[in-house]
Amino acid sequence: MALFDRDPAESKPAYHAFRAYRDYGPGRSIDKVWRQRAGITDDAQRAPRYWWQWSSDHAWVRRAEAYDQHCEQVEQAKFEAELKRLAKRRAKFQLEFQDVVEERFREMRTQLKQASAAPAVTMRREETIEAVRDEKGRITAPAKVVVTDVKGINLAGEARLNAELRETGIQAATGPFANQAEKSSAEIPPFIVQLATDDQPDASTDANLPRQ
Repeated sequence: MALFDRDPAESKPAYHAFRAYRDYGPGRSIDKVWRQRAGITDDAQRAPRYWWQWSSDHAWVRRAEAYDQHCEQVEQAKFEAELKRLAKRRAKFQLEFQDVVEERFREMRTQLKQASAAPAVTMRREETIEAVRDEKGRITAPAKVVVTDVKGINLAGEARLNAELRETGIQAATGPFANQAEKSSAEIPPFIVQLATDDQPDASTDANLPRQ
């Protein structure tokens, strides 16, 4: 039995009075609680003597303080439970976002490799397809030349992709919600730096390439 529950030696009227006192909350007083229960608005009116006697006999002050502490503990437990639920939701979201970041990193790696395979400048490629002959040597399909325009590498676009690839790699390695101040180059895992720079053209070559 909790201290603020009914005392076995406490009469029903006395307990009802204590419960009103207990539930009034911080700032309670015997006079305030009695006037509230009696519907009296005159602050000069005092509680009857037997209320004070009940309070003394059944330790109202100590029991009310115990009840306040209990309520505070209940609220704290609720708050901590909400924090735990929030932490689980955040962890789940971070894991899902981590998958998105890693997938984006792989996509950009593929795009960067494709961009690096492009020629330095836009060029026209011609391919001659020989004539097709049947078993008797007769031409069934004439020879033809297929012309294809191959777009040259976009250096500015590739530079942006490289920068995004590096940033995404850092996010994937350190966590998408890591503090930006913590993402110094000294803390970037070496393998991420290597992955982000593997496909970049040689700097000395880039300087001689025409801009698109």
